[in-house]
Amino acid sequence: DGSSLVDSQRAFGLESLSLRAASDLIEAGFKNVMHLEGGFPAWISEGLPTEGSSVKAPLKEKVVDPNAWPNVHASLVAAGIDSLDAADASKLVDSGKAVIVDVGAVKRYEDEHVKGSINVPFLRKIETKGLKVAGGVSSLGSSDDALERNPDFLEAFKKSVGDKKVIVTC
Repeated sequence: DGSSLVDSQRAFGLESLSLRAASDLIEAGFKNVMHLEGGFPAWISEGLPTEGSSVKAPLKEKVVDPNAWPNVHASLVAAGIDSLDAADASKLVDSGKAVIVDVGAVKRYEDEHVKGSINVPFLRKIETKGLKVAGGVSSLGSSDDALERNPDFLEAFKKSVGDKKVIVTC
């Protein structure tokens, strides 16, 4: 089931939702975009605050692989996107100099997210009007809803964030 794998052994790579969102934001001309290295799991492993309907008691200390997400990091560097760890991201947010934007699905955000973050989903459910899309577009054969890139993502992002410095995660 993959539960014993460390992050660097997982298939995040170029399929990272937050990486794709950050790249689109840079291409659209946003200048103050950074990426939360290790994403939400790294935030949790640092013991930083979360909120949502599924928040559980803090987990035991977890060892984080310092070489996690090598493909994501290489893509961030190539795209000119700064990456920072959860502790530095928390300090930047606490100082009021940045906001964390979670580009994940609304349901997952409602269940649990970085405390104080805002949600601007990068993907949306494909409206099939009663038809089931076999395997979905982003669900890769799972029983999850079929998803597509949210065509309103950039507009929603600009409306929600404006010109603030942002740290993108999913």
